[in-house]
Amino acid sequence: MLRTLPGLLAARAAARPDHAALRLVDGTGQGAELTASRWLARSHSVAHGLLDRGVRPGDRVALVFDGSGWLDYAVAYAAVTGIGAVAVPLSATLPESRLRELHEHAGVTATVGSGGWPLSDLDTGRTDPPPVTVDAGHVAQIIYTSGTTGTPKGVAASHGNLTFGLDPARPPLRHSRHAVHAFPLGTNAAQTMLVMALVAHPTMVVLPAFDAGDYARAATEHRAGSLFLVPAMATGLLEAGVLDRDGLGFVELVSCTAAALPPAIAKALAAALPEAVIVNNYTSTEAAPAHTSMVFDADRPASVGRPAGGADLRILTAEGTAAAPGETGEVWLRAGDTARAYHGDAAATAATFRDGWVRMGDLGYLDPDGYLYLVDRESDLINAGAWRVSTLRVEAALHEHPQVVTAAALGLPHPVLGATVAAAVVLRDPGATGDLRTFLAERLAAYELPTRILTVPELPRNATGKVLKGALRELFAQRPARVAPRTEAESALAGLWRDVLGGGEIGVGDDFFALGGDSMRATRLAAAATARLGVDVPVSLVFDSPVLAAQAARLAELAPSRRDAAAPGDGVPLSSTQESMLAWMWATGEPRDVGPISIGIRVRDQLDPDLLERALTEVIGRHESLRTVFDRDVARVLAHCPPVVTRARARDVEHAGQLCREDREGRFDTGHGPLVRAMVASVADDDHVLGLAVHHLVFDGASMGVLLHELGLAYSALRTGAGLPPAPALTVRDFVAYTRDRWQTTLPHWHRVLDGAPANLVPFAGRRTATRLRSAQLEWTLDPALVDGLHRAAAAHGATPFMLIASCWAAALAERTGTDDIVMMSPVPGRTLPGSEALIGCLSQSLLLRVDTSGTPGPRELLRRTRATALAALDHQHYPFVEFYLRHPGAAWLRVESWAGQAHFPGLESEAFDLPRALDADWPTPGGEPDLQAPELAVVQHPDGRVAAHLLWNHHTFERSNMDELADSVTALLAAAVGELDPQSPTHEEQR
Repeated sequence: MLRTLPGLLAARAAARPDHAALRLVDGTGQGAELTASRWLARSHSVAHGLLDRGVRPGDRVALVFDGSGWLDYAVAYAAVTGIGAVAVPLSATLPESRLRELHEHAGVTATVGSGGWPLSDLDTGRTDPPPVTVDAGHVAQIIYTSGTTGTPKGVAASHGNLTFGLDPARPPLRHSRHAVHAFPLGTNAAQTMLVMALVAHPTMVVLPAFDAGDYARAATEHRAGSLFLVPAMATGLLEAGVLDRDGLGFVELVSCTAAALPPAIAKALAAALPEAVIVNNYTSTEAAPAHTSMVFDADRPASVGRPAGGADLRILTAEGTAAAPGETGEVWLRAGDTARAYHGDAAATAATFRDGWVRMGDLGYLDPDGYLYLVDRESDLINAGAWRVSTLRVEAALHEHPQVVTAAALGLPHPVLGATVAAAVVLRDPGATGDLRTFLAERLAAYELPTRILTVPELPRNATGKVLKGALRELFAQRPARVAPRTEAESALAGLWRDVLGGGEIGVGDDFFALGGDSMRATRLAAAATARLGVDVPVSLVFDSPVLAAQAARLAELAPSRRDAAAPGDGVPLSSTQESMLAWMWATGEPRDVGPISIGIRVRDQLDPDLLERALTEVIGRHESLRTVFDRDVARVLAHCPPVVTRARARDVEHAGQLCREDREGRFDTGHGPLVRAMVASVADDDHVLGLAVHHLVFDGASMGVLLHELGLAYSALRTGAGLPPAPALTVRDFVAYTRDRWQTTLPHWHRVLDGAPANLVPFAGRRTATRLRSAQLEWTLDPALVDGLHRAAAAHGATPFMLIASCWAAALAERTGTDDIVMMSPVPGRTLPGSEALIGCLSQSLLLRVDTSGTPGPRELLRRTRATALAALDHQHYPFVEFYLRHPGAAWLRVESWAGQAHFPGLESEAFDLPRALDADWPTPGGEPDLQAPELAVVQHPDGRVAAHLLWNHHTFERSNMDELADSVTALLAAAVGELDPQSPTHEEQR
């Protein structure tokens, strides 16, 4: 019988009938008491009234009271549970719509209090026990969770659960005559105090609502030996100064619950109440009575302790195994066979309650002594790029600042990183934010620093003092404050951002990637900062510190650059890529051709081929790279090198495309020129296919947008008589000289990374021996949902889609070769100086990416490795590529391209027209050696949003069926990566 609530109340009334179990006091200290015997008698009287009105065991009865009705509520609760019915405690302060919702969810059949039967109407005057037998296994109450992270759930608790560990023969809190709390009705904390009143030694003193002054006054007048708080209440008491002013030296115990007590607050409590024991209890509505308990320890200020009161604790990894000390995993608690359950939600119950264990929804770890440390709520943990940021850690650092009263950290959506850290703070002086970022930078890692800090008069909280993160997000959405640069360094950096991103207002809390930055723009920003600020800025700094204020702080820590600017030379220096191309072209003794960069455009407008030729000649005159020819490995610039523009009549659009393709094949003389060709294949007077091809020796993919832009301007100028804007101030030869000057500093990196790497990816499944080269191609379209998932998954881990695709390509290559040392080759635009984005030339850099796939890494780990490799390569992208390409000729090519809007002739109604990527040429291999080149993967985003993947390979080396298998493998690996890494993926949610 003692394992039921009516059993405990009867035992208390028999042992201490005149003991004041509960005392309700108001702000003046006045109040009323409820003795144990009176509590029992009144509960019997009301119980009979409930039975008379048809309430039966198992019925759900809503108890709707406000704080001033605590004593009546206690009577009603004992009456309902005393007849085997189920109490549903609800606060009368809830909106009517919310009360109706909870009534319906719980299946309430009767209501006592506000909106229902007044307690006085149920008072029959009968004090004999009701004729009902209550068992420990019967459900006693349904209490609703706080709902800080989602829709509140109704948690059903049995009599045995609520009475677990309570023994009237050993009353808790024997050191106190009075214990004070102000927990609101309808919360788990209030229910714990109510049940505690059935057995506790002291009188439980209750306030209708928390007010720091009233609370301290009640504690003083009752000389309370025990205080029960939540962290928000503790902060309120400290901030009001009442702990010092009112001299609460008689307090022996301060017990905090509902949330982790920030170390700074715990330390302040210990200082204000030096004679008291400060205890932090960790549990949840679902887990109670299981809990951990921690007496504040300056050596373990962040720990929430070890299991207490017969509870068990475990930490499980994602695989469901026990975590080692120091290893982060999911926190589970158990208290014997007394587990609770979610009312009416079997699926949620199965996910949270397992074999008596309760999944807490928190991540944490144990130290070697078994003390629990919380990392964060699993739902609050911020996936900021490749980092998982603990809001508890950020909040702990914020609370250390002397001006911070209280604070909350949360994640806000971010288009590249997935989420970014933000914080809301209540300050003693609202204007004292100047040094807050600097203060945090000394305590937090760069990725943990809040990108936005919002000052608010108070934090939105629920009834138990927990911060409502959803309401906070709304505050950030309503106040998208942009703070102007405050220092000279921030102003200078903001100017560089405007140059790279294309203008617009820049604030210190702005995120580079959120404003449209990408890896190419990050490279340009790093180079611009290097050139203008006098420090060597790595590209990785932009990724690791994307917020302007954090970037400026990081730049201030860098050592000054000692590199002198390269002086322009009289010769025509070769770019790194040109060197490698020329070496490949002459490797067999007879010239081979790397071919052109080409594009097709459908023009549904009047197009004048003669005017087009004149415009193209004008553009060539502005760019000496388009007038450059080659005598084996020596470049020279011609004074005049007009293009070849061919006109043809086509039977239909398909024929027009075929003519454009034929025009680009094998028609270039690299020794004499011209190296620019155009084909206008006309289907009608207002329907043409324009094929534009420029030899790769003098042109790259990044040049195409510049060429089309200037060609459109020149075409329009010739029609209207307008002038052209001036040519770029930076010349190709000056830029190439600059890149070659970088070689001496980047070489050590490439030797360190590539020494010992394989020359070729061998063996390769399905490869045949072949001594000739002829391109073949397979194209397939990626599902739009997969593409969206790739972007989200990459952003969530601080990566780019290229990095995620590269990690999957490495995995596919490892599958086909059986090797785990994968070398890939990928081009980047190479435009790293301010103004270089306007240059036309062969300036792209080919990065050799060596990825370790050993140990069968999952998508997360493989992306981490690939990201680190790619960022390091970008930081060292100007290097003598030919030296390393000759050592690793079989590196697998990967191209990830976006032509967003480039396949258009400016000024005319036009659109992209697909030309095949593969060339028709058939060449011998160098020295007649077998071809060991791996297939190439290209992933191309078209202007219409469609993303196509291409495999290109040597027709003589692989069968088409081999490439079909490889294409399937690439697609499957991309899907698997999205499934694990995309925050919106169902698989991802299951794993979390």
